[in-house]
Amino acid sequence: MKRYRLSILFLFTALTIFACARISSPSGGPTDEIPPTLLMSVPDSAQTNYSGNTVLLEFDEWVKTNNIETNLIITPSIQAGFKTKVNKRSVLLTFQEPFADSTTYTINFGNTVQDITNKNVPPNLRLSFSTGPFIDSLEISGTVLDLYTQDPKQGTLVSLYALTDSLDITTGSASYFTKTDTAGRYNLTNLPSNDYLIYAVVDQNDNLKADTDTESYGFYVDTLRLDSSISGIDFTTQKLNTQAIRSASNRPFGKYYDISFSRAIKDYSLEHLDSNIPLPPYLLNTPNSIRLYNAREVYGDTTQLIVTVTDSLETQITDTLSYYFIDSKIKSDPFTFQIFPNANDLQPEVPFSLEFSKPVDTFLKDSLFYQIDSITTAHPQDTSFIWNTNKTKLSWDLLLPDHIAPGESLELIIKPGTFISVEGDSSLLKTKPIKYSTLNDTGLISGSVTTNASNYIIQLVNPKTMEVIDQLNNQPSYSFIFLSTDSYFVRVIDDANANGIWDTGNILTRTPPEKVTYYYDTFKKTKLITIRKNWELSDINISMTVDN
Repeated sequence: MKRYRLSILFLFTALTIFACARISSPSGGPTDEIPPTLLMSVPDSAQTNYSGNTVLLEFDEWVKTNNIETNLIITPSIQAGFKTKVNKRSVLLTFQEPFADSTTYTINFGNTVQDITNKNVPPNLRLSFSTGPFIDSLEISGTVLDLYTQDPKQGTLVSLYALTDSLDITTGSASYFTKTDTAGRYNLTNLPSNDYLIYAVVDQNDNLKADTDTESYGFYVDTLRLDSSISGIDFTTQKLNTQAIRSASNRPFGKYYDISFSRAIKDYSLEHLDSNIPLPPYLLNTPNSIRLYNAREVYGDTTQLIVTVTDSLETQITDTLSYYFIDSKIKSDPFTFQIFPNANDLQPEVPFSLEFSKPVDTFLKDSLFYQIDSITTAHPQDTSFIWNTNKTKLSWDLLLPDHIAPGESLELIIKPGTFISVEGDSSLLKTKPIKYSTLNDTGLISGSVTTNASNYIIQLVNPKTMEVIDQLNNQPSYSFIFLSTDSYFVRVIDDANANGIWDTGNILTRTPPEKVTYYYDTFKKTKLITIRKNWELSDINISMTVDN
């Protein structure tokens, strides 16, 4: 029995000693939010005549690196890579090639160095040194915005190219670059005196250049002569495909013949080599393809066609091609149409349009009418109907005061078979209720424009789709009326060439975008303007100054 008690006592003592000796993470207490502090570096910040090929950082606590090989920003850029070694509190970078002579280097570490517990990042960790007798000290700073929204572009790559450089943002990486902060601001530091061109790109694939078919990018139009530091170099980015438009493919597709191009088409025209042959029906089937229809039911015959297309950069190409139709059992596309506008509460004068999925062959005008009450109908005047060139869009104006009073309603009725397509299929029944809106049912936005621009455009914009709802030209005092309950943007555009549209620039010709300024509520800190029924918002005033 005594031996049993001794065994129990020994086991209890051993377990107690083991538990006391076991190391565990402390529980509770505040989270470590203090970032590592840099104690020393080799070279020192602002050191001159540095001849080594390593960079050493020493911190006050243990650290680790985070994607340092890909996220470290070194300017001017280096061609060879480097190796990283972390040893407790130190980070050592060993470069595979020597630094260039008489050059100022800046290394921006960003978030590539962190403590090992909570990933705290040393703020503004950067190092500048020179392999020559002095440190270049010139700077360029500014802000990068999205062209269409005018919102700051965070994390955008800003690149600086010497004027004599054969590269630009679309062809290769720059020697000097940085990234924008949350407010879209950038600051390029430790620059030598020179003439530069500056660009920005939302560099999604981290190749340090702009892939113009997929990425947003922009440029500052003027050459920067840097003999003293420059601030306020602000510009915008946008998606603008500069790849030359070209013919992509021409082939039969089921009963149709499709002519495709490498990018979206802004305008196009077709004609036969033989003017005696009528054109087949056609439409823009996708943003970059034209579809031909076999209205004559002729198969196998090859006919030559001249196609001229223009893209958004006003680049135009003309191509001669042969097309033909084949008999196919593939089911034809359905014949449908959409009515615009979508809203039911409308202003006194309404521009209506119907957009069709196929070219129209026959239109029975008497089958389109307004049902005013149970016994009264009205038809649009024949002369008000306007077809586009290839009969895929029908437009006319509806003057509601001619039929009903404010607050009353009618119904647009389009009976079955009103339209017959070039393939012989008929349209289905479609109706649309229409109410003659009163000012009590809707809202109003009004204000003034103060600008030195010779010509300008005032636009009411849908903030969700960025589509233009209404537009006015050169009106110092403006009003947008009969607005439905919703939110809107109002912006003013410098129509520098007085063509009535917003020209968004071209990097190939170094043509800058026309300037745009949004109304901004400084109290609510928003561009949004919210409208309710019987709601009038005045003093939506915008000031825009342009360089003449």
